[in-house]
Order: sequence, then C-alpha cells, then structure tokens
Amino acid sequence: MDYSQVFSDRYNQLNEQQKLAVDTIDGPVLVVAGPGSGKTELLSLRVANIIRSTDTSPREILCLTFTDAASINMRKRLLSLIGPEAHQINIHTFHSLGEEIISQNPHFFYQGARYNTADEIIKVKIIEEILKKSKYDSQLKSYNPRQGYTYMNSINQSIGELKKAGISPSTFKEILKQSQSELTNITPIIIPLFNERISKKIIEKAAATLLELQAVTHSEHSITAHYIDTFTQAVAEAQETGKTVPITNFKKKYITKNHLGEFYLKDEDNILKNLELADIYQHYQDQLQKECYHDFDDMIITTINTISENPELRFNLQEKYQYILIDEFQDTNSSQIQLVDQLINMEISNNRPNILAVGDDDQAIYKFQGANLSNIQDFKNKYLDTATIVLTDNYRSHQDILDLSRSVITQGSERLENLYPNEIKKDLIAKNKTIATCNIIEKLFPTSLQEYDFIAKEIRALKENGHNLDEIAIISSKHASLESIVPYLNHYEIPIEYDRKNNVLQDQKIKEIITIIKFILTINKATLLPSEHLLPEILSFPFYQIPSLEIWKLSLAAKKNHNSWLENMIEGENTKIRDIAKFLIELSGKAHHSTAEEIIDYITGVTELQLDETTTYKNPYKDHYFDTSDIEDNTEYFSFLLNLRAFINKIRTHQNTKTLYAEDVVELTELYETHHKELSVTSYIKPTTASVKILSAHKAKGMEFETVFILHSQEQPWIKRNGSSNISFPSHLKLKPEKDNHDDILRLYFVAITRAKSNLYMTRYQYNDKGEEDLPLYFLSNFETKDKKKSAIHNAKVTQYNNEYAEENDLIELLEKVTPKEVKNELTGDHRAIFNNLLSTYQLSITHLNNFIDLSYAGPKKFLEQNLLQFPQKPSPHNAYGSAIHDALDKLQNKLTKTHQLEPLPELLQDFETALQNQHLNRQDFDHLLLKGQEQLTKYYQEKGPSFSPSDKSEFNFRTQNVVVKNANLTGKIDRMSINENDKTIAVYDYKTGKALTSWQGKDDSAKIKSLKIKNQLIFYKLLVENSRVFKDKYRVEKGIIEFIEPYKDQLITLEHTITTEDINRLANLASIVYQKVLNLDFPDTSHYGTSYKDIQAFIDDLLSGNI
Repeated sequence: MDYSQVFSDRYNQLNEQQKLAVDTIDGPVLVVAGPGSGKTELLSLRVANIIRSTDTSPREILCLTFTDAASINMRKRLLSLIGPEAHQINIHTFHSLGEEIISQNPHFFYQGARYNTADEIIKVKIIEEILKKSKYDSQLKSYNPRQGYTYMNSINQSIGELKKAGISPSTFKEILKQSQSELTNITPIIIPLFNERISKKIIEKAAATLLELQAVTHSEHSITAHYIDTFTQAVAEAQETGKTVPITNFKKKYITKNHLGEFYLKDEDNILKNLELADIYQHYQDQLQKECYHDFDDMIITTINTISENPELRFNLQEKYQYILIDEFQDTNSSQIQLVDQLINMEISNNRPNILAVGDDDQAIYKFQGANLSNIQDFKNKYLDTATIVLTDNYRSHQDILDLSRSVITQGSERLENLYPNEIKKDLIAKNKTIATCNIIEKLFPTSLQEYDFIAKEIRALKENGHNLDEIAIISSKHASLESIVPYLNHYEIPIEYDRKNNVLQDQKIKEIITIIKFILTINKATLLPSEHLLPEILSFPFYQIPSLEIWKLSLAAKKNHNSWLENMIEGENTKIRDIAKFLIELSGKAHHSTAEEIIDYITGVTELQLDETTTYKNPYKDHYFDTSDIEDNTEYFSFLLNLRAFINKIRTHQNTKTLYAEDVVELTELYETHHKELSVTSYIKPTTASVKILSAHKAKGMEFETVFILHSQEQPWIKRNGSSNISFPSHLKLKPEKDNHDDILRLYFVAITRAKSNLYMTRYQYNDKGEEDLPLYFLSNFETKDKKKSAIHNAKVTQYNNEYAEENDLIELLEKVTPKEVKNELTGDHRAIFNNLLSTYQLSITHLNNFIDLSYAGPKKFLEQNLLQFPQKPSPHNAYGSAIHDALDKLQNKLTKTHQLEPLPELLQDFETALQNQHLNRQDFDHLLLKGQEQLTKYYQEKGPSFSPSDKSEFNFRTQNVVVKNANLTGKIDRMSINENDKTIAVYDYKTGKALTSWQGKDDSAKIKSLKIKNQLIFYKLLVENSRVFKDKYRVEKGIIEFIEPYKDQLITLEHTITTEDINRLANLASIVYQKVLNLDFPDTSHYGTSYKDIQAFIDDLLSGNI
C-alpha cells in the first residue's frame, strides 16, 4: 500500500487549523479541540507527519491517552496511515506508561522486587493496623463500635489525593511544618481585627491589617500568600460595596473559637490533624513496601520520584521520547503532569519541548478523579512561545445542537475563552453537510415510569421507521437511572448494549460458596448448633436439586427426634442428602489444614473429595452451573465465570506472603461488608444485532450518535450533593476535588448534548416516588427555575398516576415486576458478543499455541474452556514451585543489574522462600517444595551463577510491545535475555523446573512432545524479540537456551537450539493460523487424530496446509 498517498489524501481533507496543528511539529503546541472537531484524526496525522518530516524513529514518539480503548483506536488509525511502523510507536495511558517504565527498569524500583497492587481491602487493613498502634489521644483514632474507625475512609481518600498531587509523606510533612511556623507569624496580625464586633468601622481597620499582613515575608504558594490573597479580595470587595459582608465571610471561613471563647485560625487545627495524617501516610507507605505492595496511585508517583532521583534513568527516558502528544489534556492531574515534566529536558529544549497537548476545558468532567483544570489553563504560560490552535469546525452535529450547547456552556465562568478572550474563540460551526434536518425535543412527564415508557416507545418507532439502533444512545449522569429504563426497553424488545459494574459478592452463586464455608467451619465446634440454620439454605441450592418436600421432611425429623439436621441427614434414607452430609463433614476436617483455594476447589467440584477408602464425592456445583455442552446458549455462564474468577483471584492475591484458609475467606468477605466496599467486575451486555447504547455521560465522552436521549434532565441526578471528608487540608493546599460547582454541571451536560448529530431528546419527570417535585435544570433556557420552590404531592398520588398510565398502556405486568432485582435479571447479552469482547484485546502466547496443538493435552477441544474462559482453580504445587523459582531468579538478576554484584546464596534462598510463601500452599506442600527448591537452587547458583551478567534482562514482558506477526498479536514473558552489544545479538533463556530432557530427540512419545513444545517456545521468543517495539531492527536472536533447574543424575542439563529461518517461517505461519482460529472461535474437531507425537505433527501439517 502507498502510505504516502494515504497520508496525502487524508491530510487534504483537513481544515486549515487542523493542518496547522499537524504541521507545527516542533516546540510546545496547545490545541483546543471542541467536540466533533476531528482531534483523533489530527493526532494520528501529526504522528505520521513527524515520521515523514524528520529522522525521528517511531520508538521516539510517545502518545498518552486516558483509556485503553482510546489507545487501541489511535493505533488502528496509525496502522492505516503508516502501516506496520505503527506498532513501534509508544501509545500508553499514564498508568501503563508507569507500569512499562517500572517493568523495563526493575533494578531502579523496589530493590528489584516485583510488587503487587494493593486493593481497597488491603489498604483498609493496613490503615486499621496503623490506627490501632497510634497514640491513645490521636484525633484520627476515633472509633465507633458499629462503624469502626470513623476517619478510615477520609484517611484513605486523603492519601490518594496527596499521591495524585505528587506529594510524598516527607514533602507533606515539610509543608505542614512550614505552614505551622508561618501561622505563628500571621495569627497575631489577623486575629485582633476580629476580637471586636464587626461594623462598618472594620473596613478601614481591615485595610490597615492587610498592609501589615502584606509586609510578612513569604513565598509564592505558601499559606501566608493564601491568606494575603483571600484577605485582599475580601477587603477590596468591602471597600467597593461599603458593606462588611466580605469580611464577615472571611471570618466564617477561616476563624473559629476555642473552649475559652478566644478566636484563632481554623488552619491551626487542620495542621495538627494533618501532621497525624502525614505520620499515617508514612507508616502506610512503609507497610506497603514491607509487604511488597503498591497502590494504584503509586504507579505514577513512584515512577516520578525514581526518575527524579536517578539521573541515568531520567536521561535515558528523555532521550527515548523526543516527541510527546497528550490527548484529553484537560483530564490530567498534578502527578501525571509531573511525570511528563520528568520526561522533558527543559534545559536542552530551551523551555520549548516538543510537546502537543490536545484538550477542551469545556469537556473537563473528571474532577472527581483528581483532574486539574488548571493544567490546560496554565499550559500556555508554562513553556516559551507556545503555539495555540483552536478547532471550531464541528463535523458531528447540526448547528441547532451546537447553538444549544453553546447557550449552556457559556453560562460558565472558568473557561479558556474568558481567560484568553483575544486568542481563544470557541463558537462551534457545523460543517457536516450531510445533516440536513434537526429535531430538539423537550418532554415533561408526571412520573419516571411515563418518561421511561415514552423513550422506549419512541425508540421502537424510530426502529420501525428505519433508524439504525446503533446510532441511538440513552445518556444520564447516574447508572441507577439507566438501569431503571432497561425493563421498558426489554418489554418493547429493543436490543441494548450496556457495560456496568457488578458486585461479585452479591452474586447468589458466590454467596453459596461462602455459605458452605461458613457452615463447615462450625462443624466439630461448640458453635455448630447456631449455624444449623444454614443447612436448609445449603440444601436448597439449585445445584443439589433436592425437592422442597425432602427438606421439609428433614425439618420435621429434626424437630421430632430432638437432634440436629446433620444427624438426620446422615441417618436418613435419602442417599443424595446423606452424601452431602458426609461431604460437608469431611470438608470441615480438610478446612483445618487445606488452603482456601483447595477448599473452594472441593466446593466447586473441580476436585473430588475422598469420603472413605472406597468412595469419592464430586460436588455438582461446576457441572450444574458450567455445563459446557450448551455453552453457546448459556449467556449466564460468562457473567458468572467473570464473577467466580474475580472472587478466586481476590483470595489468591489478598495477602502476598500469607496463605489464606477457609476462615480467612469469611473474614475477607466480612471486611468488604463492614467497610462498604465492593468487589467489582464489569459485565458487558451486547447483542450481535444493532442495539441502543446505554451510557453514563462520562462513558459517552468521545462518542457520537444520530439520536441521543438525555434522561432525567432535572436537578436529580445531574446536580450532585458531594460527600464530604472529615479531614481538611490546610486552606492553601487545594488537593481535594471541590464539590461540583456551577461550571462542572454545565460541562457534564454539555458533553451529553454534543454527542448528538441530528436528534436530541431532553426528557424529565416532575414527581419522584415519594411525591417530591424535582425541578428542571436551571441552565436550560426554556425553564425559569432558579428561584422556584419545590412542590410536593402525596406519594399515593404518584402510585395512582403510574397505575392509571399502566392500565391505559398495557403495562401492569411490567409495573409489577420492576424492582432492582428484576432489572439486574433482565440485563442479558448475546454469547457471541461476549466472546467478541473477550477476544477484542486477545494476544496469543506460546502457552496457548502449544495447548492448541497438543492433542495429548486435549488440543482445540478444551481450548475454549481451559485457555479462554479459564474456570478458576488452584494452581498445582508443581506450577506454584515453578513460579517461586522464577521469581527468585528474577530478583537475583535485578539485584545484579543494580549493584553489579551477584547476591550471596543465602539471599537467593530467602527470596525463594518468600516467593514460595506467596504461592499460598498448604503447609505440607510448602515444606516439601521449600527443601526441594533450596537444594536445587544451591546447585544451580554454584554452577550457573557466574554466567549471569548485569546487562541481562529478566522476566521481560512483551504484553505492551505490540508484537504483530502475520496479523497475529503475540505476547509472552522471557525468563532471561543475554544481550551482546558488540554483535547486537540476544540469547534467550528459559528455566524449566520439571523433569529434564537429556536431548532434543526424546526417547519416548511424551519426551518428543515435550521437546516439540520447548523448541516452539524458543522460536516464539525470537518472534517476540525481533518484532517488538524495543528490540526490532536493533537486535537479532540466534539461539535459545533451556536450563533445567532439576538435576538429572546430579548433573544440570542445558539444551541449546540454533533457530533457523525455516523454524521462524513455520512457527510464524502456525501462530497466525491458530490466532485467527481463536478469534473466529474455530476449534476444529480432532477426534480422527490420535494423541501421539506423530498425530500432533500431522495436525500441525494440516493446519499449515489449510486442510483443517
């Protein structure tokens, strides 16, 4: 393909301002891009132009986006513009950039250790332990027997806000100490003014106080500067109006009385409380590091601090990224900007770095996540000679919709147009000539039921008139509103697409696992009888399929015989119930020494339980809920599988070094409940047919539709009542997201309006279910509501309205079943669409490739269940052992890279023991594998340790390297790469912890199959390295080396393979074929093959030749 012509064709379609942004390559550039102005195309063309117009390598360009979806979209556009070179461009979210910097430079971070991300419960537990140990008189230690530590959420929230601002514990403490010192200087100046009653005389005295305050030495952003600024404003307003109200307001905001009735500055209390917070913050960070955790915000702040403290790393990164482009710049927070600052060499660039920021202050809707609007407002002044380009041509919407959106957004004050009135004009002009007509419809209904029914009927009518459902969206600011309309859409058989978060712990099937665990923990304990109430519930679980009559009989027998349910189950005639009783009793014994994952494997039926010498029992849970024979018709399978996987993964990763047992699972779930946390996963509801999109206003950003319904255009839900924190930062530290103000509400509604191309419906209802009136949004011009008072009717009247309407419109049945539970039940999707979502970011690994072709392992037949869907189960002890060995050797390499000295053997063995603890094995397996690992690693270290080099790379992950070979997206992790800088070659190493192969030939079928898969692995590694963003065209892989950790006849075996062109071509073709088959869910019938090595080779040949 002639990509030069493609570029020219698309470039010529740009308007003059877009071309200017594409052509202005060097220096800082701010592009203010209104909705529908083509910013994504602009960004892609600008990247292509940098490559065309300069000698810059694609690897030297960094594009930062805010979502994975935006990253994927940008790469797709670049592929169509510049071809395969697009895979070499660094396209990241801010967090994935931090993750890549850490993973590619592990020796700079965490002493070479690999850290896990702490979830909300881990964070809560750490803070809870810190509070327990804090001083008895600590203000933040306040405790309520029912609610726990009352400052818990505020502490957690405040630490997150400090991290988003890029403030470390030590820096925070320094700021507080400095502020405390400054307050001692300004308090004697301010307080005397307010010791007398406020009257008009105070205005003149306040002016004198201000002069005295201004004379105090201070720095620009200090607390003193803040008081001077705010007091200056108050005095100026008082002088201008002749009224004391501004000074009174200053007093209310900043001054209070102590128990003696004396005035003092509120910030004195704030600082004392924040000094306690600073100590907790420091202890929190120390404990995270001790337990090998980082939290989500650490990903960026740790990267910032490490780059700042390591000139070598900073220089390498600044050399690496010659051009930086940032999308949605208005959504950046302070720490993200600090990270970008570390990647820019201001001295070499003379304060004119090659950075492009694209954004729109009118679409800044992520303040609640710490986004700082001042970043885009200050960009012009941050760099020298910043070029400012404003995109006002809109290619999405009809002019009437743009005019409406402008009438809304110009009611705001915090806008670039107001800050730079001579440079920035944002009147959007419709340029899409294909949109000839426009409908803007406002509707008011008595109740929400009538609003929902109108929208559903209107969409049905649009569909009948030929409108494409994919071009229709329903938008609101809250998911609760969106979920409520779903039953009405289902009632009129309107397909929907909706992504929403579910609380895993509310899934009934997950609750069943937890209930069984709770019960078995009480058997053989004095607490058994109080838990007898759980048995009727357990026996009623659907997977046991026990008739209610049988359960009722048990109840009668227990009452008649004055004994327990469990005794009657054992002694009864019903064999199924008797087996369940035996299972529960035997499982209770296992619970004392088996890990939580092992117990769950028994409950889910992954593992059979030995009841006695001759009898095993398989709990029917998995067979009932996960019957793969009708998997394509069982859409519930997928949503539950996501929940189960999340639940098991949470147990697996909850505590790094502690093995969890059954009682820990109960404690964990209770922690979620106590602290009102959710274990969330996102479920995807998407049919394969055209469907209406149901979106929050935040989710809708960046999308466009022919027709948009804005649901509930009224004070609720758009005007939010923000929750408050009981910890306030000192008044000069604006770190907490402020409550949504007038401008925030305007921006969110502006985003919703500007999603529409030609049809816009703004609907609302008057009375909620309680009979309270909800006023329309005050900024919509057709409603004069600013001073209107709410009215109310009796809630029975609302019920009457709904019943009468339902009767007239044949909705009685629907009205009766519209409950929160019913709404959730009706959120069903299409199995193919769910697969498509599962595969949308699929990458083929060598493990998947080998499993697909290995007929002795089950091949394609079990690929879907075992590799894609991955029914969760405990890793085998063998796999756990392998992971611990790899982790220990990874740490060995990272320490060597950092210190240029091979760590002593005892350190390696200690790292192995810690890594093995992280595998959550039961005590018996742990003790056995610990001894085995210590023996094998000692021998390996003594013989192979000297071959390690500081320049080697360990556990290099190719997940974000955009490796594409013959249209197959590949991924993998290489244990070790030995890099020869002289001849630019790499030797790839893989560690094997299983039984050693003594040669590539293999003595039997099993050894031959193993040899085939291992060779594939080494060849696959060459594909990864030579097609990756980091190594492509720089290095070549000539050989692969397998090192067996387990000795054979007291000898360590090493197998080396020189990789040929034939090897590469064959495996590349095979990977491409298997990748496409996985994407197409094409799992061929292999029943006519056997399971031998010869059969596997025949299957591979048939795949390569297209015969299967």
